[in-house]
Amino acid sequence: RPQLICGLGIIALQQVTGEPTVLWYIGFIFRDAGIGDWADMLVGVIKVTLTLASVLYVDRIGRKKLLYAGISVQIVSLFVVALAFINYDCDAPMDLKKAVVAVFLLSYIGGYQIGFGPIGWALLSEVFPLEVRGQSLAFAGMLSAFLNLLSTSMFEIEVNAIGDSGTFAIFGVISVYSLYFVYARVVETKGLSLEQITERFRELHSPTPPYAKV
Repeated sequence: RPQLICGLGIIALQQVTGEPTVLWYIGFIFRDAGIGDWADMLVGVIKVTLTLASVLYVDRIGRKKLLYAGISVQIVSLFVVALAFINYDCDAPMDLKKAVVAVFLLSYIGGYQIGFGPIGWALLSEVFPLEVRGQSLAFAGMLSAFLNLLSTSMFEIEVNAIGDSGTFAIFGVISVYSLYFVYARVVETKGLSLEQITERFRELHSPTPPYAKV
């Protein structure tokens, strides 16, 4: 059960902290400025570069530390964007507010590619026992696709109800909770065997969990 909470929780939070929305918005802002082609190229470079860096250094730094770093960047970026969207004029030409939104949406993408993007799936391949790993990974994949679709389809409803600023603030709050979830529910798997990982999860599930080593 603790492994299930960890694995599915990470995948759920990976999808509901705003990544599909951010990718849509960054393209919209760059197209509005007349440099839409640059947006795709810039996002692609950020994704490839930081994902590669995360994969190369994950065994040296550790899964949890990369998640902490990536989610922290997401939190700062989302709240700055939420503030910038106050009295934001979508029809105005490129100005300081739009530049701030664009820069911090790009920094959000960078944070996501350091943490949730690659590390979420890496953890999934490590935390589940061998006898249920195949089924668990299949279910996690379906959950990820469903929540991605749900997050994307709910975006317009959220914006109409609480505005762009409120929507990104909610993503920021969910990201803050994600930090706590990583602290309380995720075990650092660096250098551990499957048996040691299982034992760490048993410790987390004890009446007074020690909370996984950072």
